[in-house]
Amino acid sequence: MVPGTARGFSAASALTASPLPELWFRGSVNLTLAETLRPVVGVVLPRPRRGHPGQRCDWEQPFWDGDQDALNALLMSEIPKGKVAAWPQYVTDLLMDVEVVDETTLTCLYRGDQARLLHHTGGPKPWRREAWMRVQRNAYVQLLPRLLFEPDVEVRLSPSDLPIWLRPNPLGRALLRALTTSNRAARYVVSHTSGRARDQVMRLRRLLAQPHDG
Repeated sequence: MVPGTARGFSAASALTASPLPELWFRGSVNLTLAETLRPVVGVVLPRPRRGHPGQRCDWEQPFWDGDQDALNALLMSEIPKGKVAAWPQYVTDLLMDVEVVDETTLTCLYRGDQARLLHHTGGPKPWRREAWMRVQRNAYVQLLPRLLFEPDVEVRLSPSDLPIWLRPNPLGRALLRALTTSNRAARYVVSHTSGRARDQVMRLRRLLAQPHDG
């Protein structure tokens, strides 16, 4: 049996897994329909709370991440044993402990072991302009300019396409350092606040993180 696998970074061989995309799509659709029809079949579960289009359901109910469940079911039933390779991913809370050894080759280490997958979970993502109140310099953010602007990448962006803190110039690097300091301090304050005061701080944080026009 394959351990539970996150579907955020998935790749399949066209030679050995050609039906996988279609099966995965069909399984995800079926699970979505099951979530929609649960009152009809008599399953009483809390309704999903969605903060924005595309946000998944609450973790407390079994359909909160249906596409991932569909993928794991296929990996256990349709893919031969020994044909699945799973590597750990280093999510946002661990990225501060990931060391970038070589930006050119993207070589990273986590506690001495090679890190292959870096995943910036949650939102807003560091390339969104409203991420100013969350972004910090970590391995993921450090490597983004190398992946987006260097001449050896297939698809390059213009620095003007991204917030200032991701631009490969002195101003961008200085702003990222300032935001890192301020956001670490803010996170410390929130972690040492409780009750109503904490709720108010978190409400303000969510308000500031809302997308805006312009």
